[in-house]
Amino acid sequence: MFSRLVLLAPVLDTLSNLPSSSLFATPFDPPTSGFLTPRDPNRGWSPIMASSSPIDPATRKRVLKVIAVSLLLDLISFTFILPLFPKLLEFYRDREAPSTISGNPQTLLQNVITYLNKYKASFSRPIDSRYDIVLLGGALGSLFSLLQAVASPIIGHLSDRHGRRTALLASMMGNIVSVLLWVCAVDFRTFVASRVVGGLSEGNVQLATAMATDISDDASRGSTMALIGACFSIAFTFGPGLGAWLSTISTVRENPFATAAGVSLALIVTETVYLYFCLPETLPALTGLGKPAGDKKKKSSDEVQVDASTKGPTTKTTPTQRTNSHFLLNAVHFVFLLFFSGMESSLSFMTYDLFGYGSAKNGRLLGFVGLVASLLQGGVTRRLPPLVSVRLGVVACLTAFVLLGRTTTTAGLYAAATCLAMTSATVVTGLNALSSFEAGEGERGGKLGILRSWGQLGRGLGPILFTSVYWWAGREVAYGMGAAGITVVAVAVFSGLKTPPGSVKAKVPKEKKELWKTVALPAVRMHIQPIDNLTDMEPFVNDMPQHIHITDQGDEGAGEGDIFDDVWGSAPASPTTQTRDAHSSSAAAAHHPSDMPRLQAEHTTAGYREGVTAAKAHSIQAGFDEGYSLGAAIGSQAGQIIGLLEGVAHALAGHDDASLAEAAARSVKEARDELQVEKLFGPDYWNTDGTWNYEVAAKKQADGTQEKKWAGEDDILFADVADAHPLIVKWTEVVEAAVARWGIDRTVFADVGEEERLAAQDRAAANAGPQQTRKPLDW
Repeated sequence: MFSRLVLLAPVLDTLSNLPSSSLFATPFDPPTSGFLTPRDPNRGWSPIMASSSPIDPATRKRVLKVIAVSLLLDLISFTFILPLFPKLLEFYRDREAPSTISGNPQTLLQNVITYLNKYKASFSRPIDSRYDIVLLGGALGSLFSLLQAVASPIIGHLSDRHGRRTALLASMMGNIVSVLLWVCAVDFRTFVASRVVGGLSEGNVQLATAMATDISDDASRGSTMALIGACFSIAFTFGPGLGAWLSTISTVRENPFATAAGVSLALIVTETVYLYFCLPETLPALTGLGKPAGDKKKKSSDEVQVDASTKGPTTKTTPTQRTNSHFLLNAVHFVFLLFFSGMESSLSFMTYDLFGYGSAKNGRLLGFVGLVASLLQGGVTRRLPPLVSVRLGVVACLTAFVLLGRTTTTAGLYAAATCLAMTSATVVTGLNALSSFEAGEGERGGKLGILRSWGQLGRGLGPILFTSVYWWAGREVAYGMGAAGITVVAVAVFSGLKTPPGSVKAKVPKEKKELWKTVALPAVRMHIQPIDNLTDMEPFVNDMPQHIHITDQGDEGAGEGDIFDDVWGSAPASPTTQTRDAHSSSAAAAHHPSDMPRLQAEHTTAGYREGVTAAKAHSIQAGFDEGYSLGAAIGSQAGQIIGLLEGVAHALAGHDDASLAEAAARSVKEARDELQVEKLFGPDYWNTDGTWNYEVAAKKQADGTQEKKWAGEDDILFADVADAHPLIVKWTEVVEAAVARWGIDRTVFADVGEEERLAAQDRAAANAGPQQTRKPLDW
């Protein structure tokens, strides 16, 4: 069998107190005082967000490596037994036959074979006795899947409650017991006990999936699921062959398969030790740390919309909404595996009847399927959005059923096998990813467990249903029925399932990945002066450059250098920085004992240009004019914040109290991380249609009247949307705290007043296009 067979089990919580390595090298201890302490943006601005510290790429890579290695060990160990089933069951049948001849009561195996013979007799055509063992193996496989269907929700729930690591280690203990029983299985009853324990304790795959989603954001989750799928394909390509070779080495006369079982046990023990020492806990509720931004689930949602009649925001609270219901995802998984697993179980019958294939040729066929599936998962599936993967796989599966029902040539058989490989590489992987998008951090293990449970129920019932139809009505009818069933799945997938927000990775040009690059200065002169005695700052800034002068390009070219020129597609002369004598009168006005003016100016320009780029890449806001200028407004805000914080950090670099300099540097680093374009314009804050999903209100003056006199009542302007951005709000508070602590005067940013500066921007925008940069957002 060449798709996901193992899964999921209940766990004991006795391992809750096992020591666990932290997911991060050092625990996160947010500052509780001081001017650099940021406020949580979720306290009043965006109820749909869940604050969490991002997992750094190095940590994610390390955890994924542990998951992949452990999964390979587990699956290779599991697949050892697959090619051995016929010989195993023949061994037990022949071993127990003499006891029946001598008059002893029938054994468990003999009772099972008796019932299978009665089942065969009900078919409309005789079934060769060589299939007794095949049917018996199928029955054991169905038992294993049904046991997992029962256990999967339990293991998922316990992993959500006690942690992934604890649940996985408990599952591994059950696996060790299962394989140990197989090593000692000198009779069929012990072997069945081994399979029962294994069915109730195999949780590596389910928990690996949950852990992978814990450490992945929305955009990378599909590729992470593909990595898990690739582990399946690799294991199912090489594991069965290795198991077959080990079965030729006999070390225990009473159990000729003890060598394969012993190596399987060694792999399971190695995996358990490896997990114990290398696997950290990933459940966010226990680590206290979240995933990368972009994967916070909505517990409730306050949708801010612009009402065309009032030209203002209307806020409505709606209950939790999912892109795809778990009921539909579970139903698709069940029906798909019901027919797909049935086709798997009948394939060996079909190839024997039609082409006379024996075990060797069937092995080559399945090896071909596994190899193609692993190549697809490594090179194609991981790059596709989950829903696209599911749709592609379902279409391939439907094609395979049609070919298998009609083909009479080897070429047709291998064409169908290629389609089956594509199906194996995509559908279940994609459904797992889609289900994880619809589950919060605290329920993901349980939801994935339920999804697995329905899939395993389909896998348990499918072989019985499909092989019965195959022997009652023939190949054409059986595969025609399968094609009809997969058609129902295709209708549900194409019409019922939707793409979750954030599951498609946004493409950002390589040269634009770094948000805050040092670029030319903006056209507006900026002055930041301390209120208190400047001599108090001298110990901190003696080494700071004293020769930076920021000029207004408008002095040299009328109409050039407006901060929003890039928004409107014009090409002004690049703003420049001029170096002058520190003692000249023209430079004196711009002098400041720190780099704050220069840094804030540079980052403001970089920010607005990155905002424009992000708006173009992500289509923020419908329409050219609104979208690009809104992106520029948000980018400019972020740039100003970065610039001022860097200026403070530079000024404090020589302070006697090293903790102040360290705190300032840490604040700059955190701001740079959170104010990246990928986060500012990510799915946490923007809907797929380009509208914001955080609360925005028109600003009022102290007397309650509209602050912008040219705007209508309750009109929302670009500045309002930028100012209300949760990350801008959070870091604005940090900046204000710094300004208050160090007595920085930011009231003068240009030689002209704020109103005049904004009006100049509007005039420049009007000259470039029909819209205004600060027009009310009215669609």
